[in-house]
Amino acid sequence: MIRMSLKICLTVMALMLSATVSLALPACPSIGHFNNCFGTYTYNNGETYTGEWKNNLSNGQGTTIFANGDNYVGQYKNNAFSGQGTFTYANGTVQKGIWKNDRFLYAYEQKSLLQTAFINLSIANRKKLQSNLKDLGLYTSSIDGLYGKGTAAALTAYNKKHLSASDLKVTENVKKLMDKVVATAAKPITDKEAELFKQIKEDFGLNYYGGFIHFDKLPNTLFFFNDIQRHDSFEFRKALRNHDIELIVLSSPGGNVYEGLQTAGIIHDKNLKTYIPKKSLYGSGNCASACSFMFFAGESRTAEGDLGVHQFYSGKASDEEKIRATQKRAQFTVSEIIGFLNEFETPPWVFERMFQQKDMYYFKESELLQLETEISEETKAQHDKAESFISDFRAAFKTIRD
Repeated sequence: MIRMSLKICLTVMALMLSATVSLALPACPSIGHFNNCFGTYTYNNGETYTGEWKNNLSNGQGTTIFANGDNYVGQYKNNAFSGQGTFTYANGTVQKGIWKNDRFLYAYEQKSLLQTAFINLSIANRKKLQSNLKDLGLYTSSIDGLYGKGTAAALTAYNKKHLSASDLKVTENVKKLMDKVVATAAKPITDKEAELFKQIKEDFGLNYYGGFIHFDKLPNTLFFFNDIQRHDSFEFRKALRNHDIELIVLSSPGGNVYEGLQTAGIIHDKNLKTYIPKKSLYGSGNCASACSFMFFAGESRTAEGDLGVHQFYSGKASDEEKIRATQKRAQFTVSEIIGFLNEFETPPWVFERMFQQKDMYYFKESELLQLETEISEETKAQHDKAESFISDFRAAFKTIRD
């Protein structure tokens, strides 16, 4: 009886899903290639999938009902659970949260002790904590006093390295971690470390152009792992004069808006490809804020890491004249951002995500599917080589940090 009720509920959900999605996608053909359509397919093992399809694979929103009574309702990417979704077992157990490649990552966000402790610090101490972690090579995002994936990963790495991986579900351990990081100053680079840095540069054949890095063994690729700063677009042009670049690998927390826009314009004009890698130098690949302009400018775009956007806002103004000037500058900047993104043929719904909140908005897996473009096998091979380089580069720097 329970299983019968479950199947009835799933049928109703599938019909509701069909009514919603079919407004945007045509029905799949009864036979032939399933691409950019909505339909149902029953596999030989008894599984039934109802939802969105692309290139004969489940991509987008959908529902799978398994022969044993289990079911999954949520987002898919290339036939795998990827994005927000709910898996309900036949015995009634429910697993609801974020998935990737059929693997459950975590439940919908809840404030951890770590996040709560960080938020309870003064803004000055939050920024000091991030700055200390950055000096130690554990944090690569902006010094903004905001809690995000970068801060969480850096605190976890510090805890593992300096506090013997203490249990961060214990309040006392979290407090000890916060106090120690805030009070910590980075050790100065020793002569031996400086020599190791020099050796790494020679071994990898590195050339630096502002925040951009070129690697002799990947002659057609440029990497960008830093904050976007003044003159980066100038250095970028210099790199393009010296190397035959095809691919820009991006993992940056953002930075100078105007430099980001200028660099994005060059990427667009030169028909370069953009890629957000799975891993960056110290953590996961993450292209956020002004870095997103550079990503959207790509002639082809692929994101294996995270892509984030948020509102542009100016600093505080203390009197009426300054307020008017600040508002005028902010309005001009927003119009420039929209103008550039329209030139890159960015989907209009991206603006809603970008301008609706000051906090960073990270695109979901289903949204990234709509933002990415089809790539060739040659481009996929370039991505794989870039990932391999990052892995080797991380390992080399780890020998210095350890």
